[in-house]
This record gives sequence, C-alpha cells and structure tokens, in this order.
Amino acid sequence: MKRILAAVTSALLCLSLAAFAAGCGEGEQPAVIDKDAAAPVITEQPKDAVLRKGEDSQGLEVKAYTKDNGSLSYQWYSNGSDANTGGTAVEGATESVFEIETNEEGTSYYYCVVTNNNAFVSGKKTAQTVSDAAAVKVYSSAETPRIVEQPKSSNYVFGAQDEALPLEVNASVSKGELSYQWYESAEGSYEGAEKIASATSAQYVPDISARGEKYYYCEVTNTDLAASEAQEASVRSKIACIAIDYDYAGFTFEEIDETTCKLTAYTGSSLRPYIPDTDAEGREVVEIGKGVFANSPITEVTIPDTVETLGILNSSGDSDGVFYNCGSLQEIHFGGQFKFIGDHTFSNCDALTTDIWSMCGELESLGKGAFQYVTFAAEELVIPASLTGSIGSWTFQHCKGIKEISFAGEGITEIGGSAFTDITALETVTVPASVAKVGDCLRLCPSLKTVTFERSKGQHGSITTGNPFNASDVFEEGFVINVPADSYTDYVASLGSFGKYVAEPAPQEYELKIEGATIGGAETLKLVGGAGIDAEAAVVYDDEESCLGWGYNGVYYEDYAELAKNFKMGYGNSTLYALYEKDFTQTFTPSCKTEDKNDSSAVTYMEHEKIGEITGTRYKFEAGKPTYIKIINGSESDQESHGAAEGVYNGCPVSSAGKSCILMTFRNNTDTPVKLRYEAEYFGVLGSVTVELGANESKTVLLVEAVASDTVGSAYHQMEILSGYENGYDVTICGQRFA
Repeated sequence: MKRILAAVTSALLCLSLAAFAAGCGEGEQPAVIDKDAAAPVITEQPKDAVLRKGEDSQGLEVKAYTKDNGSLSYQWYSNGSDANTGGTAVEGATESVFEIETNEEGTSYYYCVVTNNNAFVSGKKTAQTVSDAAAVKVYSSAETPRIVEQPKSSNYVFGAQDEALPLEVNASVSKGELSYQWYESAEGSYEGAEKIASATSAQYVPDISARGEKYYYCEVTNTDLAASEAQEASVRSKIACIAIDYDYAGFTFEEIDETTCKLTAYTGSSLRPYIPDTDAEGREVVEIGKGVFANSPITEVTIPDTVETLGILNSSGDSDGVFYNCGSLQEIHFGGQFKFIGDHTFSNCDALTTDIWSMCGELESLGKGAFQYVTFAAEELVIPASLTGSIGSWTFQHCKGIKEISFAGEGITEIGGSAFTDITALETVTVPASVAKVGDCLRLCPSLKTVTFERSKGQHGSITTGNPFNASDVFEEGFVINVPADSYTDYVASLGSFGKYVAEPAPQEYELKIEGATIGGAETLKLVGGAGIDAEAAVVYDDEESCLGWGYNGVYYEDYAELAKNFKMGYGNSTLYALYEKDFTQTFTPSCKTEDKNDSSAVTYMEHEKIGEITGTRYKFEAGKPTYIKIINGSESDQESHGAAEGVYNGCPVSSAGKSCILMTFRNNTDTPVKLRYEAEYFGVLGSVTVELGANESKTVLLVEAVASDTVGSAYHQMEILSGYENGYDVTICGQRFA
C-alpha cells in the first residue's frame, strides 16, 4: 500500500514539473513565483482503530494535496493524550500510510504533519498542515478453547451395573487455564439445560439409576487473567445422549389386565437380576408368581416398587415360594410395601441381610412358612395392623434375631402351630385380644420370660383357647404368663401343665375417678375389679343440660341408666367421664380418599383446612353429582403425608365391647342450604346423623355408633347429600373423640 501511494505521489510531481517547464525555452530555468508555499489540504483524516494484540493492521492513513504543485512529505507522531501537538516523531514513519505495531497493549494517539515543499516560490518554501489525532487501542482477550475430543453417547441396561462410564471432554488452549461445567437436559438441547452443581471436571459420571434418556454437554471455559479485555472465553461440547432401559431377556410376564401383569419365570443367568417395572407392552408389574426364583443361586435382586404380591397361598409344595431356598440371596432392593406374601416366600433364605420385615408394614395376607430361617434386623417383630385372619403354620419358624413379638392391631384371630417355633432368642410375646385360638406356636423357645394374653372372658366373651407350648418345653425360673384378672381360672385350665406359670391376680380395690359429675355424692369410688356401680345412686352433673352421655374405657353410654346396667370395674385405677364438649380432645379427620357409590367416574375435589383449631377435610363436588360417597380408611402413608400434627385420619372408634361416639362438626362453604346424612359403616350402618346446614353455616352434632357385630376395627364412613346437591356442594367435616 505504501509503495503504491509513493508511486502515485511521484507521478503527480513529475506532471506538475513538466507543466511548469513547458513555458520555458529549452535549457531555460523556470521562473520564480513571488509568494509562499501553500499549506497542504488534508482530504481524509486518519481514523481511530481498535486492534487485538498481535493482529495484522492496515495502518493509519492521511490523504492530502497542494495547490501550488509543491511536493508533499509526511511525518507521523505518537502522543500519550488525545492531541495533535506535543507528540514524538516516529522514526521511519514518513509516508502517508503509517503501519502500527500491535505487540503491546494500551491506547496511543497518532497524528501526521504534512509538509508542502516548493522550491519555486520566492517566499517560504515549506508549509505544514497537522492532521487530527487518531486513537489506536491494542487489547488482548482470553482465547476460545478448542475441543479435540467430544463426549460420547451410550446405552445402558437398567440395573446391570452400579455406575456408568464417565463422559469426557478434552480441550486445549495456548494460554490460560481451563475449567469445566456439565449440564443436563431432558430435551436434548442447550436451551433449558440445568447446571449439575458438582460436575466441574473434564469427566462426569452420569446417573443411570432410572430408566429413560438424558442429555449432557460440557461448557469449557478458558480463563486468562493477563488479558486486558474479556478474561474468559467458553465453548460448548456436543450433546451426548445417555439411554437406560431394561433388558427383558430372561423375564417372562403374564398379563393380568390391560394395565398390569405378573412375572411368571426368570431364565436369565445374572446373579443380580433387576426386575423391570413394566413388561415390554408397558403393563405395570404388580405381582411375582410362585417359585420364580426358587432354588436359584442369585445373590441380589431388585424388585420394582409397583409389586405388592409375592407368590400364592395354599401352595402344593415348598418350592412354590418365590425365593424358596435361595441360600445365597443377601440383598433385596425394594422401595414399596408388600401386601401379599405367599407360602414359603423367603423360606431358607438364611443369608439375607436386608430388613425384609420393614417392607411389610402394609401386609394384608401372609402365607405359611413365609419367613422360615430368616434373620431379622430388628429385635422386635411387630405384626402390622393391616394383617388380618390367621398367621399360618411355620411362618416364623427357626428365625433368628427376634426377642419380642407384639401386634399393632386387632386383626389377627388365630395363630397356627409352629408359627414361632424354635426362635431361640425370643423372650417376650404379647397375644392380642383379637386372637381367639392358638396352636403350639411357641414350642422350643427356651429363652421365653413373659407371655401375655390380652383376651378377657369378661370383656371379650371368651379367652384365647389352645396351648402354645408342648410337653418338652422347659423354661427358666422367673418365666411368667400374664392374663386378664377376670380370666385367671380359665387360662389356668386351658394351659394344662403350664397353668402353673400363670400369674395369679390378688383381689384388691381400685380407684374410679369421676369427672363431670358425682355419684352418690362422691367424686371417687373404691371398687373391686369386676364390680358394678349402683343404678339407684343419686347423680349430680356439672351441667346436666349440656351433658352428652358417659364414657368409660373408650365405650360410650347415652345416660346413667345404660352405664349402670353395663358397667364393670376394671383391674386398675381408671376414670369415668360425664361427657361434655370439653372432653372431646382427640382429633378425628375424615380420610382424603373417597369412592362415589353411584358414579365411579365422578371427580372429587378434596383438601384439608381448619375448622377453628381442628383440621377438617373439605369435600367439593360438581352440581348434580355425586350425592353419596364412601369415605375410605386412610393408610399409614396417607396419614404420614399430611403430618401427625393434622390429626388421625378416619380412626373411627368402632368397638365390639360397647358403643362409641364422635362429636362431628359440619360446615357449609356455599351460599346454598344443604341437607346431608353422615353414617359410620362397619358390617352394616352403626350410626348416623342427619344435618341441615344453612348458607355458610356450621353445626356440631354427636354421632353415636352401635356395638360392632364383628371384631373390633375401624369403620369407613359414608355421606349422602339429601338436598342441595343440584347446585353442587362444598362441605368441610371434622370431629373429636373423647379421651
């Protein structure tokens, strides 16, 4: 560029001189012009420039001409400020174009002095014009990393390995320090990807613990603190897909219905099978059939949380047990709760280290021999309240680790022979009142110290019959059998030679405290266990008009006459209540699960809210439907999901020992009156109340429940809207029980 401009300038000068000489004769000197040299005219000023350090530059340029045909010369100056005076001449910068060095960072200012040199004037032979100052900024910024190795997509078999191979990115720069940040995306795009907080190295091990596809990429950043401008530069890697799915090879499924299926066979070779949660058609696996893994050498198995049923009842042989004789099985991975465990399911799984019983909190059916030879993690074996019926023969035979057996509920009615046989560490057993019959279920348990029978002839109509021991059993000194005082003689007779271990109750008086009234002028009575109270005694109430009845040991009596007719003093100090609203202190909250008895497709809207200080359940329905709903008992998980502070859900105190009651509060949340009937249901309607609620009105009424015709249990409730349903209704319900 510089050479081109110099050539152009030289040519113009020659043309000017030629024209000037044309007026002279040959060999004559040109005439001298009587004036000063003209100042150059700048037609284009040098322009500001911003240049990256080390970048090639086009340079600064000034364009000028002279009016008197003089010759132009140039000198560029550098300056530390934005001015075209006081600068320093740049050595060698004597052309119209000035090439800029970009080796050093910073901002400098440059201007050019253009000189007209004219020897043919009589006055001043030179004249100068100074250009504007141009700012030239030289800067540096961080270098963008170069990715030389991209992360690779991979496919994994769900459950086949504990950990994925690492994703890896390899990048380089000539200067600076690299850092890494991995991102995860469900959609396979950079947009919306989420940063993985702990993934900040060149490698990242993706999570393969769940089925599906996830996408990952790494953002590589170069940090150059020496750069004068941007000290960071980043680049994204390509997106890698990590896909995890089941390997269905070796698993055979059988359809139960359109949405569910059961595993019926396993022919795979893995010692750590991972059971899919659906079959290949997407049906949910809810059951594992009989003998699927029986006698196999598996060491570990993962069961989908959807499974509720293992095996069958009334099997034809021990090998029908799902894991029968899996002597190498150590771990079972399962996040749900089994509801059905069939015959011999875990029999002879004596290497198990997993706490299987913790997976049985909602157990409803338990087969014979189900846990033979299993070692239990907890010393106390608590039979869940959800289990009803009988505990079959050999169910916990030869188990290890169990020191205490108790029952959470009142659903077990019979314990079969050998059910707890040869549990050598067993020390304490409590047989609940619901158990009417036992076989020789406690034989060969030499460490027993205490066996307690809770079933009472006076309270329940009969004792627990049968003898849990056999003639060969020998117990250490101090072994005792505890029974209700009113049934001592009956248990001694029933237990034969072991009757000598039954603790004999001493006849004594107990104190009956009376709250809310006096009987015969007394606030406390002294009564022998089993005694009644005087039906003719004078009763004075704290407030007779507001008295709601009487309560004793959880049983409700409508008036004193009914109380006196049925009362029997217990074998211990106790309290008798004349009931008022203040005595109802135990929260009752209807369940948040319902079924519509008339239209199973109806959608119910439910939530929990306070009525005063008590948590209630709010039921809101569309106009016209439903008018009759069944309020289902909530499970433990339902209760836990709402928090203990909100109360016990649908724990209706139905009893076979006597009547019970709840103080119910109803609130109409609409501007339309509604009339409803609320019922407690347990093998037939036990009690009901009919309530009419005006617009936005609340009412509190007493729901009295009759004696249950079957064993003690929790009732479900029903609510029928008698009028107002045509406009839709919105009712909140809560209740309280007496202590």
